[in-house]
Amino acid sequence: MGGIADPQIVEIIGHAGFDAAFIDLEHTSFDLRDVQLMVMAAERMGISPIVRPPGFDPAFILRLLDMGVQGIQLPHINSAAEARAAVAAVRYAPAGDRGMAAARALPPTQVPLKEHMAQSNREITLAIMIEELSALDEIDEIAATKASTS
Repeated sequence: MGGIADPQIVEIIGHAGFDAAFIDLEHTSFDLRDVQLMVMAAERMGISPIVRPPGFDPAFILRLLDMGVQGIQLPHINSAAEARAAVAAVRYAPAGDRGMAAARALPPTQVPLKEHMAQSNREITLAIMIEELSALDEIDEIAATKASTS
């Protein structure tokens, strides 16, 4: 979404037939309250909220996931080690390091915790963005990261 922090924009995206709304925190002045309202609008519309944080910060990514974000578009990943760390940040153990709070990320139904964790690990969207030329030195290893951690 371009810099308009309004949940109605997300609703329009849903009414237009799109599957997801991209919420950019790298190039806008959105705060977490703005994101939460847009995530709730996406849930009402049955579309996936995907957020691009300003950079790689596992604690910040956890906060986004805990509020119900279904995907992370992560900029400036420049190495295979950073790609592996990104995968670990969005997945629960044993596939990753993601922590958990009984927050919006948990489904409203009585889904057993282990089932929720396995489903989330399967369904979370992680898109990493390679934006620097130096990352090309490790492009094959970066691309193989998902396969080696699934």
